[in-house]
Amino acid sequence: MKKILILCLLVPIFSFAVGDFSDFDGYQDRWTRGELEQRLLRFIGGEALSYLEISDEAVSLYDLPEGEKERKVEFRLSLAKEKRSIKSPPRRSDLVGAKVAIDPGHFGGEYARLEERYIDIPPSLEREESIQFDEGSLSFLTAVYLKLLLEKEGAIVMITRDQIGKGVYEDGFFDWLKKTPELWTGEVALNKLFRRYYNPLDLRARAAKINAFSPEISVAIHFNSHAGRDDVSSNHSVVSNNFNLAFIGGSFCQNELRDPASRYEMVRMLVTEDLPRSLLLSQAVVGQLVAHLNVPMISAEDGARYLERVCKKVKPGVYSRNLALTRQIHGPVIYGESLVQNNVDECLNLARKDFVIDGIRCSSRVKEVAEAYFDGIKEFLLEN
Repeated sequence: MKKILILCLLVPIFSFAVGDFSDFDGYQDRWTRGELEQRLLRFIGGEALSYLEISDEAVSLYDLPEGEKERKVEFRLSLAKEKRSIKSPPRRSDLVGAKVAIDPGHFGGEYARLEERYIDIPPSLEREESIQFDEGSLSFLTAVYLKLLLEKEGAIVMITRDQIGKGVYEDGFFDWLKKTPELWTGEVALNKLFRRYYNPLDLRARAAKINAFSPEISVAIHFNSHAGRDDVSSNHSVVSNNFNLAFIGGSFCQNELRDPASRYEMVRMLVTEDLPRSLLLSQAVVGQLVAHLNVPMISAEDGARYLERVCKKVKPGVYSRNLALTRQIHGPVIYGESLVQNNVDECLNLARKDFVIDGIRCSSRVKEVAEAYFDGIKEFLLEN
């Protein structure tokens, strides 16, 4: 997290296939100027305004930001003069047939150190042994248990990855390295190659798999960590903070909209109901995480400064953030960040081996997190 602002300011390394803006022609004359401006301010942020020209009649999207020469209009959306009613999705009485996609965050297992998503608290005067676990394993076991709960209610569930220590991209990391020697000729750290080059490919594969499934909702499961006010590594140190939060799409950072694929997704977020429904889903899940885990939602006092730098606060505990999955997954999506893994007490809870999921011994805290997601999903699908 310490370098998150620097990473946010970089031009995206990979460019992927861009959708056709004609996909949004069905939204011509659908929204008023006021409605779209409200969405821009609430979810998307100021960077987008330099790519848009808004009048009472239309919104024009440009390929370059304001002030640059030879920029061209990529898409023009005609605006309505008056508000039109929105047809709500049919209310469900149960979860039978509901399609839910779950992405267990990260890889875990043998890749935990490469992706730098692990906890390794050294022994202390209070403990003779170190505390060790990794986020990828926790998120996978949470997803497996959540899938079980949902399927008992008749839902159709897809998990993007099928085991700990495995992603979704067609080649494993080391097989991919063999095919891309130009990237690692010389002294390049493996963790940098993994995080900067390989992980974006895997995230894209996860989003593509989810979109091909066409779920009613998508759930990206993550666990948080916190560097504290002194920016000490969260992998090896404990903090007093513990909280829950969730991310949805939006909040593009400087230069990110230079990527044509990102501009396409921004238009999708503006014209569809994906962001408002992602907000409702996230509010429901975060509320259940707080209730089930007896841990509050994040507050300003927690000092997570990156939330101010790269996010927009939409509701308490819910932030717009331009992550790969909040941008690339279509439809309502929650990117959940439950608990602080290196909290002085929570690390002990998460390191316990008092429960079994999928034949793997783990903490019963994982079960509690899955149950919170389950109740939040039910609340959203049955009540909204």
